Amino acid sequence: MNICMAMGQAVGTGAALAAETGVTPRRLNYKLIQEELTLLGVKLFD
Repeated sequence: MNICMAMGQAVGTGAALAAETGVTPRRLNYKLIQEELTLLGVKLFD
């Protein structure tokens, strides 16, 4: 279940960043998503 929550947060963060920057999600730099998730306290890597 935890993986579902993590995926949902990542997808939501990506959608919000895409809307803020005015680009499609496919064109969004994945590093922006990683940076934002890290700021939110999400542990990305073991």
